Amino acid sequence: MRIEGIFQLTSPLHCSSGQEKTPEGHNIRTGTVTHSILTPNGEKEIPYFPGNDLKGRLRRKAARMVIEQIVTPTRKMSVGFYVGLNSGTGIGGIAGSNPTVDEIQRARTHVYMGLLGGGCRMLRARIRVNDLVPVLAETVAAGLVPASYAETNGEGFLPRWSKPVTAEDGQKTREERATDGWHLTKTYRSYCVDDAVRMSRPREILECVDDPAVTVTQHQLEQQTLKNKVASIYDIEAIQPGTPMYLRIDFAPDATDAHVGLAILALRELVREQALGGKVSAGWGRFQAKGVTLLNGGGAALHIFSEDAATENAELHPDVSSYVAAAQEGLARCTYEDTLTYFVKPPQKPKDTAAAEVEVEVESKPRKRGRPAKGG
Repeated sequence: MRIEGIFQLTSPLHCSSGQEKTPEGHNIRTGTVTHSILTPNGEKEIPYFPGNDLKGRLRRKAARMVIEQIVTPTRKMSVGFYVGLNSGTGIGGIAGSNPTVDEIQRARTHVYMGLLGGGCRMLRARIRVNDLVPVLAETVAAGLVPASYAETNGEGFLPRWSKPVTAEDGQKTREERATDGWHLTKTYRSYCVDDAVRMSRPREILECVDDPAVTVTQHQLEQQTLKNKVASIYDIEAIQPGTPMYLRIDFAPDATDAHVGLAILALRELVREQALGGKVSAGWGRFQAKGVTLLNGGGAALHIFSEDAATENAELHPDVSSYVAAAQEGLARCTYEDTLTYFVKPPQKPKDTAAAEVEVEVESKPRKRGRPAKGG
C-alpha cells in the first residue's frame, strides 16, 4: 500500500546543502541539496527534497493531533515528552535494551506509535517516506519516477529547453532537448542591509526620529558602504517554481487502516501549511498537490484530495473516509499515561544479589599459574 502523486512547486524550494565561503570566511552562496543518479547518458546531478525532512514534518502534524487528545488545561506535558513526541526520540535519550514482545504488540495498536515508531526503544515505523525528486527523463530512466508521471508531447519529455545553434551554412536555429536536473535550479541574490528610508515612510521618519537630517543621512551612508561589502550579500540556490516533484509514501504490510488514515490526515495538514524547506517567510516552499492517490493493494487508486490541485484549502476526498474514521477512532483511544510509557526509559532491573556475590567471589580467587614447560 502506498501514497503517490505530484507536488508541483508554485514558489522556489530550498533545502540547504551547506555554505560556500570566501577565503576571508564570508558566506557567498548556500546551495540546495542534490544527489547523483546513473542514467543511460551517464552520471547526472539532480536536486531533490529529503524524505527524512518530509517524514519529520508529517510526524509533527501527527504529534499535534495526539497532543490535542491527551493534553488538557489541567494536565500539561513535560518539555521532554513534547520534544520526544515531535521528534521521535525518548526522554533522556535511547534505552540500551531492545523492546519486549509486549511493547511491540502494544505499539502496533497505538495509532501514532504504530505508524511512526521511535521512542526510548526506537520502535519500528510502518511508514517510509521517499525523497521528493523532480519528474525528468533522467529520473524516469533511472527508475526513481514511474513513467506514467512523465510529461510528454508525443515526441519527447517535457519540460524542454532550447539553445541557439549555427548550422554549417550559417543559418541560426534552436536545438531542443529534454530538461536536465541542473536546469531546475536558480540562484537568488539578497542583500542583508537595513535601509531606514526604504523600510519606513518619510513623514514618519520626520515625526519620530531625532534630528533626522543628520542621523538618517549618516545611516544611509553606512548602509551604502555595507551594500558594497561581500559580507552583506548572500546567494541562495533553490528549485524553480513550476517543477513537478514526485511524492511517494510506502506503508508496511502490517499497517492498519488507522495508521494509513493518520498519515492521510498529516499529509492534509502539510499541504494546508504550504511551507516546505527554507525561506518560507519570503513565500518559498509553496506547492500544489496534484493527482495524489492511495493505492491500497487491491488495484484501486483512491483519491486523497477533493481538489485537482490541493493547496491551503485542501479537503479530503470521500474515497479515503474509512481510513480517516479509523484514525480518528485510534486518536480517541490515546491516553496520556499509555503514550508517555513509550518515551520514558524503563527502570533497570536490580541485579540478583546471590549471583553478584558469586561473581565477586570468583573474581577474588587468585588464578593458578601454569606448570613451566619441560626443558625450560
